[in-house]
Amino acid sequence: MNAAAKARAKRIAEMIRSARAKRSVFSIYSRVKDGAIDTYSAHLATGVYVNAVPTPEELTRSMNIWLGSQPTCFLTNDEVAAQSRQRLRNEHGTTHVIRDITPSVLNSMTAAERLALSNGSGLPDRFKLRIYSDDET
Repeated sequence: MNAAAKARAKRIAEMIRSARAKRSVFSIYSRVKDGAIDTYSAHLATGVYVNAVPTPEELTRSMNIWLGSQPTCFLTNDEVAAQSRQRLRNEHGTTHVIRDITPSVLNSMTAAERLALSNGSGLPDRFKLRIYSDDET
């Protein structure tokens, strides 16, 4: 990045931080993470606004578009990690061996799984029902 692009990126980052201070907590500027501001301003300075600094309206519009495609910019690192763990747990979850369908088992199911169970579709794949101790299936 050349000196002019660095200056534009710095100016764009200043505009975003200034808007964060002036606007409400629920504005698009306040919801974005601090670490994403510098990356986004460098992206704008080198790829989108290569000759000039955007107006506040253009900046708001481009942030809405960018943050719509980058939803993790709204979240903290802990929230991103929690979402990743939940996604992996859903995709590659462990099989729970149960002896009976108890209220605690029903509480661990999602609403869709409980509905499918009540409609006769059987247990979800993440549960394995073993009635007898020598039952292998």
